[in-house]
Parts: sequence; C-alpha cells; structure tokens
Amino acid sequence: LNPMPTEEIVQMFNELRSDLVLVYELKQAYSNCEYEQQMLRHRYDALLKAGGAVTPQSESGGAPDSQSWPGADDIKTEAKEQIIDVVGAPLTPNSVSF
Repeated sequence: LNPMPTEEIVQMFNELRSDLVLVYELKQAYSNCEYEQQMLRHRYDALLKAGGAVTPQSESGGAPDSQSWPGADDIKTEAKEQIIDVVGAPLTPNSVSF
C-alpha cells in the first residue's frame, strides 16, 4: 500500500501535486470567469430594460451613428482573444498545502 520512497516515486508525487495545484487554479479561474460573465449578462439585461443599450441613432432620423454598441458576437470574440495567466497566481487561503 505504501511504496518505498525512492527518487522516482518522490518525483512522480511532486509532479502529481503540481498538476493538482494547476487543476485547482484553473478551476478557480473558470469559476471567476463564469461569475463575471453572469454579472455582465445581468448588467446588460438591466441596461436593455432601462433602454440604455439601444444602438444610438443620429438626429437626422434613420442612419445609425458611426459609433455603435458592441454585439454579443463582438464580446465573445474579445473574450476569446484574452489570455488568462493562472500559473503564477498565488494560492487562495482555503487551499491545502501538501
């Protein structure tokens, strides 16, 4: 049940521990992104209900301004282009040390 603590076993254990820490950090980053996305969705819905997120119209009547509000596809594209570095992130206070 308990393997002899050889150099190979210690190295494998350290790699496993590093992988588990990375998985935990990625899970935390994913949860933070999901929470932020949900908050932005609620804010966007609130703006739609208030009438503030409507595409601006020029005073002449029909043509929209040269500046328009980003659509959902634009927001998704911007989010995909961002890179999140969680490898260098410090551990949270609730994390377990090995």
